[in-house]
Amino acid sequence: MIPIVNSNQVAIFDNELAKTHGVDAIINRVGFSVARRIEKRFGGSLYGRRIVVLAGPGNNGKDGLAAAKHLIGLGAKVRIFDFAELIERNLDLSDLREVDLVVDAIFGSGLSRDFNPPRLPKGLPILAIDILSGLDSDSGLRRGGSLVALETVVIGALKPGHIQNDGMRISGQISLVLRDIYGGSNEIFKSQNEPECHLFEETDLKDLIPVGSHEGHKWRRAVMVVAGSDSMAGSATMVASGAFAAGSGMVVLHTEAKSLQQLPSQYVVRSIERMWAPPLLDQLPRFGAAVIGPGIGESLQISNMVRRFVAGADRPVVIDADGIKAFTSASQLKASVVANRRPVVITPHIGEFNYLGKPDGIKVAEDSDLVAAVRTMAKATSAIVMLKGSPTVVADPGGRVVVVAEGNSLLAFAGSGDVLSGIVGSFLSAGMDPVDAAAAAAFVHARAARLSGGFSTSPEGLIREVPRAIEGLNQKWHLDQSAYRII
Repeated sequence: MIPIVNSNQVAIFDNELAKTHGVDAIINRVGFSVARRIEKRFGGSLYGRRIVVLAGPGNNGKDGLAAAKHLIGLGAKVRIFDFAELIERNLDLSDLREVDLVVDAIFGSGLSRDFNPPRLPKGLPILAIDILSGLDSDSGLRRGGSLVALETVVIGALKPGHIQNDGMRISGQISLVLRDIYGGSNEIFKSQNEPECHLFEETDLKDLIPVGSHEGHKWRRAVMVVAGSDSMAGSATMVASGAFAAGSGMVVLHTEAKSLQQLPSQYVVRSIERMWAPPLLDQLPRFGAAVIGPGIGESLQISNMVRRFVAGADRPVVIDADGIKAFTSASQLKASVVANRRPVVITPHIGEFNYLGKPDGIKVAEDSDLVAAVRTMAKATSAIVMLKGSPTVVADPGGRVVVVAEGNSLLAFAGSGDVLSGIVGSFLSAGMDPVDAAAAAAFVHARAARLSGGFSTSPEGLIREVPRAIEGLNQKWHLDQSAYRII
């Protein structure tokens, strides 16, 4: 996984570097890496290329100056505008002509005030060093204004602002260089005692997806599904189908929907009575995990049964849709989760997230810091929270966060979330860590949508591609299949 570090962590790191007199060496490495990345962008040769570097007053500006030195050494024609000259020109660079690339190195992650971007001729390609000037490195929101990058060369680790809100839309292609700066062996980074945050990568799946065994049998990855009603029967089949597609050998569907008794033979369907929680809890020890909620309804009786089931479960539980609405607040959910003592994963979309969080003052808006909000909800509920969207953010109560930036609008159709819940349940039943299970499921779910060719507008089309998304881990993927390219 790729580390994601916040502005506080970067500041601590920079201060420690200054104490050890290591700043100049790092800046030189950054400049060289940026210059080589630009060289690669131009096909391996910079001779005759005209590049403008906008250099601010801090370390980001020094990175730009170091890059300029190496660009000149590689044959480029470089013009530098330092911060004083930018101010003298009143940020007006509209007279630039015959420029191949503009390098934005004005302000980095430490910016704490509104920013007015320079005025440039329309259409000039912009490459930002570490983060676009004017983009808040934690929230991903513009502070006043910013340029729009064709590419951002990120130093050492991603920042939360790269993967959410405006940052996800205007950072362009992400190129990550000098990963060792924030690597696990770095004592400065390890000593900061900050909660972990990472971006999930395709390579992470290979170590997580369960491998079949000659000792396997259908109950080794069994999932209990409690879902569906007469008016919402499809939700139940989507959850069960998602679990099957992700590798579960046995899925038992407990439902009120009478029409589901006629499903194909691979589905085990059982009707539930009014007081269904106690008998299902008696059966649960035979299963690896349970998924509860999609299409089950929102009556007071059903909500009582959901809460009773979650509190009494001795297996990991995934709560989705109507199951989430069975709890009137994050505090009420926490009471059931604490009683359970097994991992509980909730999978809300933004509306369900805000419904659950409203009484406790936790919400997500269009301009929210998603990472911070999901961390807060996880702590408030003692559950693993997976906020579905683009990106999808997963957090546990201890502050660990995994971001999945693979998903997009291809997944915005009815039934998609039900399939995802089934995949999470399948991975949990295989014994995965709950944060890893949720993140891996979100990645596979998004990859299945892409494998459909972008034309899948039904959960059935998505389900067909889930096995291929998992099997494809042993194949070489094309870069254009990825929603968020890290190179």
